[in-house]
Amino acid sequence: MTQPTPGIDREHGLDRLEATIAGQPDAISQAITANFDGIRDAAVLVAGARRVRLCGVGLSATTALVAEQILRTIGIDARAANAFDTATYPTSFDPGDL
Repeated sequence: MTQPTPGIDREHGLDRLEATIAGQPDAISQAITANFDGIRDAAVLVAGARRVRLCGVGLSATTALVAEQILRTIGIDARAANAFDTATYPTSFDPGDL
């Protein structure tokens, strides 16, 4: 049995967590609306690229892997790598790569 953590109101914390989860669709909609022009510009770049290269460190590296899978499901040749590997062991980049 776990002991409650002093100073933490579990019920209030769970209410806040549930509200955050329930609010995710609105948060995503707001993020898309607020960044629509940038998203459109990025889509044009991706559509014109021969291959999309993604890299990051830590959670950003995980995000790059997820983005690779999402882009591949819509037919885009995407490759994800850790930023350290990209910097240390670069593969050839072609002019058509993004």
